[in-house]
Amino acid sequence: MPQVKWAIPISLGDTHKGYQVLGTNENYYKHLQFGSKQHLSLERGHWFQDEHGAVIGAEVAKALGYSVGSSIVVSHGSGDISFIHHDQHPFVVSGILARTGTPVDRTVHVSLAGIDGIHAEINMRESHLHDPLADHLSHDDHTELGEGESPSISAIFLGLQSRRDVLTVQRTLNNYQGEPLSAVIPAVALQELWKIVGTVEKSLLAISAFVVLVGLTGMMVAIMTSLQERRREMAILRAVGARPAHIFAMIVGEAAFVMAAGVTLGVAVFYGLLLLAQPVINSYLGLFITLGTPSINEIVVILIMCLAGVAIGFIPGYRIYRYSLADGMTVRV
Repeated sequence: MPQVKWAIPISLGDTHKGYQVLGTNENYYKHLQFGSKQHLSLERGHWFQDEHGAVIGAEVAKALGYSVGSSIVVSHGSGDISFIHHDQHPFVVSGILARTGTPVDRTVHVSLAGIDGIHAEINMRESHLHDPLADHLSHDDHTELGEGESPSISAIFLGLQSRRDVLTVQRTLNNYQGEPLSAVIPAVALQELWKIVGTVEKSLLAISAFVVLVGLTGMMVAIMTSLQERRREMAILRAVGARPAHIFAMIVGEAAFVMAAGVTLGVAVFYGLLLLAQPVINSYLGLFITLGTPSINEIVVILIMCLAGVAIGFIPGYRIYRYSLADGMTVRV
């Protein structure tokens, strides 16, 4: 298809000590990206060069204590326990990938030729146990394949020349009559998934709103409590010529200053923690968090919080406005 820029074949169905074994080719290392369009990189060694080589993820190397040159025996099936081991075709670790925080870290990568080789050898060794009809059908399936093609492809990652071709390619593959194919657009699938789990985000937003409400209430209580100790101060200000509107504006301004300082400090701490935690989160969780400027929605939320702080200041401001000069100068026993 002229719209396809590159293709990464994927073969699944085997494991090694509970870790998924993935058959692929050099396109996997060249074109696969994660995070913010980051390419895979090798921490040690090199990408496999033949059907006996294997490249393991960082988590596999750490958990099993493997290094370049270690031997790996693949087991049939996708479970943690297998009774069929391909010990007649061991692999040798040729490289270890740098940590990505994605399933790549928990994967053993081998060549497609290696995957076909271990299954071909075990089929030849146990051919006397095979059902004749299954053998005949399997032979027919292999004869339908072209020269150089592999019968063990589970999926293919496609990179297109242009994003405008996505829907065209998807429709072509879904309507292909020669093979039961299903083309999936990852972004669309993730959006559908997010619609299901999006309730969690709304719940967190509601919790955040309650936290802000509690903070505003606490600020108002603190100002109201301080008024009892500052009544004489306010009375003196009135005595030297300050108008009630000046006292009111001072209390409201104090509330606005406290709210603005709190918001500024919170945003600074938030971005500071993100800056420190970004490489750790990216390496261990596979979440790439950009440190860009706040979005319009975030700016609107910050402004609403500041206005709410000003509005909260109206209550103690009105109360101090109502205090009379005589009440403020009276000494209470």
